[in-house]
Amino acid sequence: MAAPGLAPGRAVVHEDRQRQAVAAEDRLEPGLHRLALLVAAGFPEASLTQVPHGAGADELRDGIAQAPLRKRAPDVAPPPAADLLRKASGIAKGSGKPNREKSGTVSKAQIEEIAKKKMQDLNTTNLESAMRTIEGTAKSMGLTVEG
Repeated sequence: MAAPGLAPGRAVVHEDRQRQAVAAEDRLEPGLHRLALLVAAGFPEASLTQVPHGAGADELRDGIAQAPLRKRAPDVAPPPAADLLRKASGIAKGSGKPNREKSGTVSKAQIEEIAKKKMQDLNTTNLESAMRTIEGTAKSMGLTVEG
């Protein structure tokens, strides 16, 4: 019998894992919680969302309820390179035909400043490589790089 939501070929594996989990639960000793047994039986931990029942469940629930919440600072990424280049060059938008119509100019010093701001987002640790990446963005916007 196929489990709901699973393809017929995967249903056999799913039912086998259920049998293993039931067998693991039968071996449950007081104080052990069932999550470890289910994970050992092959179920991914992320899919086990319910708190286990039976021996040790109250201790587990208390441990979850009393666990201190860790606050994580939000990751704040710098603005897109195109926005920084538009502000640096003083244009409203890039050129629709960057290889034919130039929309503005930007200096090497401005490129370096933008590259330093964007360094954490770029896939390089070298400032020169970061500057070349930003120059490529500027050229694709129709900006001329001076200096």
